[in-house]
Amino acid sequence: MARTSYRNFLKLLEQWPADPTKSKGRDLGEYLRVRVTEGFKHGDATQVDEAECSRIHASLTRIATNTYAKNDLPKLLTRLKVHGSSFDGVLMDVGASSIQFDTPLRGFMLSKDGPLDMRMDGDRDPESVRASDVIGHCDEAELYKVLKFYGEEKHARKLARALIEARYLFRQPRTTKELADLVAEIIGSDTRMDKLQRFAHPATKTFQALRILVNNELNELDYAMRLAHYYLKPGGVLAAITFHSLEDTIVKRHIAGVDIDQTPASIGLGVAKHRTGLSLHSREEMQKLTAARWSPLARHVILPSEDEISCNPRARSAKLRTACKLEPV
Repeated sequence: MARTSYRNFLKLLEQWPADPTKSKGRDLGEYLRVRVTEGFKHGDATQVDEAECSRIHASLTRIATNTYAKNDLPKLLTRLKVHGSSFDGVLMDVGASSIQFDTPLRGFMLSKDGPLDMRMDGDRDPESVRASDVIGHCDEAELYKVLKFYGEEKHARKLARALIEARYLFRQPRTTKELADLVAEIIGSDTRMDKLQRFAHPATKTFQALRILVNNELNELDYAMRLAHYYLKPGGVLAAITFHSLEDTIVKRHIAGVDIDQTPASIGLGVAKHRTGLSLHSREEMQKLTAARWSPLARHVILPSEDEISCNPRARSAKLRTACKLEPV
């Protein structure tokens, strides 16, 4: 039995590649390898608690295979009999994980070749849109909007035109390397540096734009913020870590006050009443509609220190915002 457990853990570790850019003790892949080494000091001849090994292996497998993403969060929590106003705190680490970025077959990587996929949930839905579908079927105007607004790419118009031309010249990129090389060829003279003054690949923003679109990330984040407010107790704390300005803007708007783009349905009902006669909201109704839902715990966004960035370079673009859920009016 120990031999089976040992082999199962070794196979599972293949889904957690070690990240050499992180300092010792800060990489999940390295941490898991250390724990497996400690747990199986004599390899598959080690005497272990088989039940505990099975429990830990099953838990890690669920995380590695994105099992939790296969269930809409409210359905999952309802099944566990968890209701609104139940949590003391919610931590949101937004965006793709290092595990996803470091797996070439996921199609997120610039440095290693892989298919142009970029779906965070993999083949959960075989019919879901891949990055290659976006490049192969969107027209020039649509590609421009994707690159401009999701990638904040200043060369969006030039790149959109180049992608369309590549399609008709039978040079449409099919892999991450082909796309990265094409973008570099178009805007290669535009040298870009990150916050550590290291070379940043010209295709970084293009990859970001495609990933956001494929995974509907901004709408998912907006939904997550609403769920966090629902499930937190009054006085409960939200901590949200974002990695680019689009994500940060959504979190900031939720914390700052009423989201005017998604006003409560009661406003629509008030407008409907005007069709049959004049109707105004009462002062109590207006106070309820405009009441603050969050109280920020820090006056400004929290950024990583130079020491944090040097230990964990992937934290260089991170922004942390914290807030407390207020009592309902």
